[in-house]
Amino acid sequence: MSLNDALEDVSEFHIAIGAAVTLYPRMLEADSSRAEQVAQAVRACCVLCRNLINHGDDLFARAAMELEEMAEWLEAHAQRDLEAAADAWGDRLYVLLGDAVAAGLPADKIFGEVHRSNMTKVPHLRAKDGKAIKGDAFRRPYLDGPGNLGAPVFSQEELEAASKKRRPWRVRIYQPVLVLDEQSTATQEDDTFNLPLAQIADELVVAEEERLAASQVLFKVAGNFLVTPRGDWPLPTRSIDIFECPESLVTHLKAVSLMHFNYMLETPLQSWLIAVEQYEPGSSDGQVA
Repeated sequence: MSLNDALEDVSEFHIAIGAAVTLYPRMLEADSSRAEQVAQAVRACCVLCRNLINHGDDLFARAAMELEEMAEWLEAHAQRDLEAAADAWGDRLYVLLGDAVAAGLPADKIFGEVHRSNMTKVPHLRAKDGKAIKGDAFRRPYLDGPGNLGAPVFSQEELEAASKKRRPWRVRIYQPVLVLDEQSTATQEDDTFNLPLAQIADELVVAEEERLAASQVLFKVAGNFLVTPRGDWPLPTRSIDIFECPESLVTHLKAVSLMHFNYMLETPLQSWLIAVEQYEPGSSDGQVA
């Protein structure tokens, strides 16, 4: 079942009970001050869950994530920010699906049974709080039968195949640097670039700031920036960054796996080397597959 299929099923249920179905993105109606007040209460619950997290208590850890995303959803409505609301909704959905992954739940089968059950509720009638009403025709979801909760979601072979197929991609970005004698001074000039070393140092600082910003824009990745020397390149370089790469960019980046990127500064110090590689998750040394 695709996400669009699920949306169509929920739309069918909303139409059946007279709940809202909207064709274009909009903010849900709410008093902004009250939305902010509820968001603060949800964040307080989030803090409580985080304080209860001990080693192995993934229930409270996941509950804290869900509460945080719900608070952001409420805050977006308090600020009437449609883009923030869409982002918060997407995060809520992702965390909810993560619950199914973490708990080994067959999400598609559970959703199908819940939808079947919901469609037996009283049509065109809702309680004051907006919830559908269970009448005589209501039938509970059948979740404990064969193939539902009594069987594993994936076979071991499927898990191994998926793990190999979905092995993450990683991007390494390197920058050529000058190899200077320890006795070098800030006024000494390099023969290659003919720039004062003090200026070179300033350029390197600016370059890293530019690269951090650019990587987040181009690759939609934030955090986990590593600066570690690497000795496996034919020219002196320093590793500016190592981070995971969205799969949609893999084909493009493989085609330019050794390419120079210029980030606005005009000196040769702004030449970047980029390498895209597939690696084994959990490997401490980043072993390339």
